[in-house]
Amino acid sequence: MNDEHMRWEPVAGVDSPCADISFSWRNGEFKVVLHFSHVRYSPIPDLELAFRSVAAVRYYDEFHGSIVGERIVAPPHCRSDRWSRWVYPMLRVNESTWLKTFSGLPGFDPRLPGELYEHYHFVSMNDLLEIVAMPNPVATWLRAQETGPPSGAMSAEMRRDARDLYRQDAGMRHFFDWAAAQDETPERTSVADLATSLGVDSGEASRIGSALNNLGFGQFVLTAQQGEIFWAASFRGIGRAATER
Repeated sequence: MNDEHMRWEPVAGVDSPCADISFSWRNGEFKVVLHFSHVRYSPIPDLELAFRSVAAVRYYDEFHGSIVGERIVAPPHCRSDRWSRWVYPMLRVNESTWLKTFSGLPGFDPRLPGELYEHYHFVSMNDLLEIVAMPNPVATWLRAQETGPPSGAMSAEMRRDARDLYRQDAGMRHFFDWAAAQDETPERTSVADLATSLGVDSGEASRIGSALNNLGFGQFVLTAQQGEIFWAASFRGIGRAATER
């Protein structure tokens, strides 16, 4: 079977989706950072993987209906009940079609001496990264201060953009006013539930969810059944960010 995506566990204890991926390539070392801390309620910090040799890289945005990257068939999911609907973020591709395009080169031909390159596929809520690299990267858990402020922190820019939307967009103004009056915030809200709470149709609720994702107030994810928003801040905090001067 070609392109069989298998769970890859360079470290123990990862059973959470990843929100974002960043990477850098300096002095012959390719570093991938999986930003688990950007996921609300994720129990693990960000993880850095330092690869010593990378032959090829593919990076693209993750969004519903994307045709840029090849579809992953039957990918493994996280095991815990909380995250069981999410694809496991670190995969190794067996019988990779991409690897076969390098056939005959050193490091790709099993008939030649030396270690062989592997095809790794990293999956997050917002982006996807594939690399062809030598195995056994150095894995390092990162402290919070090494990866910047948590996603729940509201910057001055986020507040400014929220206030701009409040002035310019009647639908967003309706949401912000409703949010500011709420006492409790769930972990996530479906598009259907948001539509009911606001008294709007599902299309308008999806538009609001997408705008909140762009502002950084939550992760808007489209599933096979419906869209859901995973909140990065409280309803009251989001509403006040837009309505208070």
